[in-house]
Amino acid sequence: MNQVHKLIILLALVSFCCRAEFQLLGSGSALLMDGKRNEIDFGFSYLTKEGAGKTFHVGKQEVSVEDVPEKYTLTILLQNKDKYVWIQEFAPALIETFHWKLGEHVFKLEKNKDSKLTPKGNYVFFIDGEKNYFAQGMGQIIFYFKDDGLDKIETNGLSSKPRNYQ
Repeated sequence: MNQVHKLIILLALVSFCCRAEFQLLGSGSALLMDGKRNEIDFGFSYLTKEGAGKTFHVGKQEVSVEDVPEKYTLTILLQNKDKYVWIQEFAPALIETFHWKLGEHVFKLEKNKDSKLTPKGNYVFFIDGEKNYFAQGMGQIIFYFKDDGLDKIETNGLSSKPRNYQ
């Protein structure tokens, strides 16, 4: 086999191995307003699907795309006088607390246990162990993607410094 053929085969192998694809599995559970538990099966993937081209999966939803989407925003809304939250992707009902793992990242929403603080909704939202508090009635987790997976995570409407609300 001559050098040109070897180079063509090598380039084909490299391009096959380096195509943009990723899968971020997500799982956890939510405690609902009625005391029942709801399993969370929510992750992201960008895959080549036989006959359909490239697809982006968000939870159980799937859409055909040409490129990796730039970002996805997960919205958390305080509800019922800030006693519960609504996250449409996680449960068909209001949520009291949840624990969700996405790849290596851990997200947890729980009631505040520090009696010196009265944050909005009396909630503490942890992202990889770091405390966040609602700065308003809506918080957002913004997931930015790159060709091989998650690039970064940002928040909106959440603050690392609690404000006291009465």
